[in-house]
Amino acid sequence: MTPQALLDCLQHRGATVSADAAETLCRLTGDCDDELVRTHFNRVRRLESYLRDSSVRQIAGHLELLSKLNDQQLVTIAGRENDGHDGFLVEIAGVDLLGVSACITGSLAEMGLSIVGMDVVTYLPDVEAEDADSHRETQGVRRPGKYIMTFEVDEGDHPIDPRELVDSLRTRLKAAYWHLLRGDVQRARHEADEPDELLGRIIDGRFRIDRHLTRGGMGTIYLATQLDLQRPVIVKVLRPECSLDPVVSGMFQREANLLAQTQSPHVVHIYATGKIDDRIWMALEYMVGGDVEHWTARHGVPPFALAAQWLQESLSGLEYIHHDAGVVHCDIKPGNLLLDAGRKLKLGDLGLSQMDQGNRQPDADGRIRGTLWYISPEQARGEPLDARSDLFSLGSSFYHILSRVRPFDASAPAQILARVSHGECDPLARIAPDVPAGIATVIERLMQPDPIRRYQNARVALADLHSYLGVRPVRDSLATAEAVPPERTPPNPPQQGDLETTQVRLSSSG
Repeated sequence: MTPQALLDCLQHRGATVSADAAETLCRLTGDCDDELVRTHFNRVRRLESYLRDSSVRQIAGHLELLSKLNDQQLVTIAGRENDGHDGFLVEIAGVDLLGVSACITGSLAEMGLSIVGMDVVTYLPDVEAEDADSHRETQGVRRPGKYIMTFEVDEGDHPIDPRELVDSLRTRLKAAYWHLLRGDVQRARHEADEPDELLGRIIDGRFRIDRHLTRGGMGTIYLATQLDLQRPVIVKVLRPECSLDPVVSGMFQREANLLAQTQSPHVVHIYATGKIDDRIWMALEYMVGGDVEHWTARHGVPPFALAAQWLQESLSGLEYIHHDAGVVHCDIKPGNLLLDAGRKLKLGDLGLSQMDQGNRQPDADGRIRGTLWYISPEQARGEPLDARSDLFSLGSSFYHILSRVRPFDASAPAQILARVSHGECDPLARIAPDVPAGIATVIERLMQPDPIRRYQNARVALADLHSYLGVRPVRDSLATAEAVPPERTPPNPPQQGDLETTQVRLSSSG
């Protein structure tokens, strides 16, 4: 939208902003659809007050949130540090249904957060704001309005990463919206602010559950204290129904057994496992630095020396689980690359790992398990997997880490699967030309669509990386192993959205 078109749109509602403000807003929202911008200013209540009380950057942020809403995604959330103040800000945009405000505030309270301040922007229920009053008595079904809520929250004595809060809040509100759409406000509020009976309890006589970190479809992750050693730990607890599911509980127990046998400095350690109230749990090493996904979201592209260190440590961890443990991780991604206080990296979340027997097939329910943006082509096609699949996923992860662009992004899961299957991705050297050539070359080869042209194991990839970094000379066997990059088809422009899919039916790719 041009600045003049924006000014005309505002004038239509009897409001205005300066020409400079209109130009800045158009520049910041250049990726937003013109109709979205026009609809926003036509439908927002008390437009003059909204323009007076909101900065141009705040309005641009509102439009970015609104752009992610669709028929499948009824709520979208962003979290950021509160510049110059304690705590942080949580911004939520969604479809305005009866009971949604109570669900949001209940969720924040149950997560142990205090609401210091709140600002609410709501929509008129009709398309054209100036006609809203004349249509209020019109019979028939109208489209619901939308809202934008900004909360200033205080985390108290237990700091929490804004991204962890967003992930947990998104899970709660998605479940709540399912019931709100059906008019069941009571059930929606229960989903949103369900009390956590494990908080404060002591498990196995030594692990005190201190706070909830995040909740997913299969269970909850807590920060706890190991009382006998006075150290923080992570406790993962399966939901009751998942603990009774032989497939899910089997995966959980397999992860625990694998970690118990692991003696690598580049794989997280496990301390204990057991049951509480018929729910299976495990206590794990607490990686105070969080994961690489959250680190890069906060700090941006890491210094290349640090990225090279992370890549070396990741390959060392994979070499151990592939060669010594004999398993394929199956879900390598930035969110599973964990950091300690000194920014040393360890592999985490081996819940989807499988024995490397060269014959791993899709699950019986027709689903591929993994994270869409980082799975290998053979994983996307449902073919047998071996260690080379993890190497591809690691390459895709570091492509994203170093460029801040997902290599196979698209607007729908089926499109992502298709692009991964065919290796449709621009070379990293083109997307991020500042990345050192040696690192880019290693990542390029990790991401070869054909497993035969990929590194055949993590040890060879690690040796190649060391040679580029000058750690030791190139071995003759590696010098002749360079693969010729295949032709690449330019990708579609990256699409923003919440495609948090870890399970996709094979039929969706067709």
